[in-house]
Amino acid sequence: MRSGRRQLRHFLFGAFIAAVLIISWVGFQAYGPGQDDDAADTSASAPSPPSSPEPEPVSTVPPEVKGWKAVSSAKYGLTYDVPKAWRVLPSGTLSGFEGINGGKPVMMSSTAVFRDDACKDGDDEYSRGNTGFNQYVEGGVAEVAKHAANKWATHGYSVEGAPAPAVTLSAPETVKVGRAKAVHVRADVVVKAKGKCDSPSAVVHAVAVPGVGPSKTTVFVLLSDQGVPDALPKAELKKILGSLRPSRAAARSGS
Repeated sequence: MRSGRRQLRHFLFGAFIAAVLIISWVGFQAYGPGQDDDAADTSASAPSPPSSPEPEPVSTVPPEVKGWKAVSSAKYGLTYDVPKAWRVLPSGTLSGFEGINGGKPVMMSSTAVFRDDACKDGDDEYSRGNTGFNQYVEGGVAEVAKHAANKWATHGYSVEGAPAPAVTLSAPETVKVGRAKAVHVRADVVVKAKGKCDSPSAVVHAVAVPGVGPSKTTVFVLLSDQGVPDALPKAELKKILGSLRPSRAAARSGS
């Protein structure tokens, strides 16, 4: 089974464990709503997920960008906006990519997808962009942002049988998300796979936001193919990143 960004996997909580048993991913551990992702220190042991993950509560927050729609995480208390053309996945859905060389997959929640039918190769449909949240329980905010940007770029654009993508990380940049001092890191990706649905390049943004829980950091992830005619415009990428905010503040401004 290939591991590639266009093959983003989606699981509803009720079917998630069964799907894992059927597919038999080696070394699989699921992380998403109600669970903690692996630590920024990759040598550290990650906590095991609970035996019965519960769906994330639905949270409805109005968009701040006119004509767009909001995607909100009630668990993490954060919201971002995406253009109307994006598909927002149902609450309780985990999305992510298979592990590399038998390693753990990466998963995120409160997700939205851009052009999930952009290209088809056999039975697989490939998207051009994805967003969502995951959470870390160890590491400083800058360390987490760098780790997340590299992790999602590597997993998202690795394809079995092709050379690994070349990933270049930007220097950590302090940004404000509400009153929190968050850290943004950008990963520029040169894709080495040459399949008919592979883009030549990509960009991955990771914004690490502290304070959701004791010693916990939430990461907002934005992945986007580049170098293809139907890539998300850079102005819209910037606007999505700029829309990240605490859900309570968003609700007040929309009232």
